[in-house]
Amino acid sequence: MANSGSQNWCEAVNKDGKPCGGYRLVGSEYCSAHDPENKAAMAEARRLGGITTGQRIALRVLEESAFEGATVGSVGDLLVETINQVRTGKIDIRVANAVGYLSNILIRARETADLELRLEKLETTLEEMRKDHRAAA
Repeated sequence: MANSGSQNWCEAVNKDGKPCGGYRLVGSEYCSAHDPENKAAMAEARRLGGITTGQRIALRVLEESAFEGATVGSVGDLLVETINQVRTGKIDIRVANAVGYLSNILIRARETADLELRLEKLETTLEEMRKDHRAAA
């Protein structure tokens, strides 16, 4: 017995020789993954999991996007659209996470560009004021 120290642990041994570590099913020495009586149900679950994964991959493919990201408002519109698409199952949550992450980067880049432009204008104005001050003195 692999886990003879506990009455609650699965008796199966993994491919690496370590005990499974899963909880036993009631009335069995094994967890649901290793119980010989549960083998057919587990195979069906794996098959269905593969089908579901394939469907999720298909959902991740989006139509062409006209998003230009010209303003913070357009990023907000994209996020609202993405939220609605997730809620209706039109896109995978991983796509929505990527959209949210990239939107955040875009907003920060735009804010940085705006600050750089403002700073450049201030520096130009300050330099002009210095020139005027020197000319007047």
